Amino acid sequence: MVDKIKKFILLVIAIFVSFVITEVFIRVVIGYPVSGELMKIIGISGPKSYGKLYEPHSKYWNVEGGNNVFERNNVGLPGLDIITSDSTGYVLVLGSSVVEAQQVPRNQMATSVFHDLLTKENDKYQIVNLGTSGVNPYQQWFRTCYFESLYEPSVVIMVLDEHSYEYLSRIKSQKLNFDLPNRFGEEHDISLTKQISHFLKNNLSTLNILFQNIHNLQPTKKQDNKKYAKYDVDISLEKLEICISEFQKKYKEKFILISILNDKEINNEIQKICNNKKLNYFIDDSTQSSINRFHGTGHLNVRGNRGLGVLLHEVFKKSFIE
Repeated sequence: MVDKIKKFILLVIAIFVSFVITEVFIRVVIGYPVSGELMKIIGISGPKSYGKLYEPHSKYWNVEGGNNVFERNNVGLPGLDIITSDSTGYVLVLGSSVVEAQQVPRNQMATSVFHDLLTKENDKYQIVNLGTSGVNPYQQWFRTCYFESLYEPSVVIMVLDEHSYEYLSRIKSQKLNFDLPNRFGEEHDISLTKQISHFLKNNLSTLNILFQNIHNLQPTKKQDNKKYAKYDVDISLEKLEICISEFQKKYKEKFILISILNDKEINNEIQKICNNKKLNYFIDDSTQSSINRFHGTGHLNVRGNRGLGVLLHEVFKKSFIE
């Protein structure tokens, strides 16, 4: 019996030492960060879901951009640090993972390029990058409603790319409800199990990479982003019109739609909608060309982010400065 207890203790010690060595290797040698997740907030990803907020200057690992570790800004968002003051005007830039731009350093993101160009002419504006992976314009409405309480917008720019456009067709609700849900903006209550998981991911790189890989290994339906079925196109256009109408109703001339879809047929339909609504819009089908994307079909590379940043600046300048 004593021998069994000794063997068990030795086994526990061996497991513990092995874990410590693994943690040191992954965190120090490889440099894989901890999660950096701050909390989950009710309603900022839609009326029946929640969204994540991250700690200031938290780090994350990106594979597509070349297995690099990048950093969020001083408020836990993508892009340059946000300087707040009573005289600051905030430009909220909405979009999916294309705007979030986790594949490049934060000072080379499109919103950072936009900020640098803009501050050379007018330093009163701060750019707030609200891009986040997997969201469509309907979800962006709720995300904007949350962040506008922190950064009252002078301008709201929605960047419509092939991801955010396609995601519109996946909305199951027949009627879009733009009312804010109960407890909107409050912290989402999580179970004890998830609290423990959250603590471990935020403090141990080994477990963070483990949980990330478990999530990434889940099967996903392969999508062809270059082609849209007519049924999906019709659904997306219909829902896009509803969404931008809601933005226009609230923000009026302060709202701009920029389509960077590389599909001229869909862009023509979007143009008709915007003209009918007298909505401030701009269309550019060259931003997402293959030369501007990782591996020709991925997210925007440094060149692509630079191009999108210049486009954002030109549209802003034409609409609000000239």
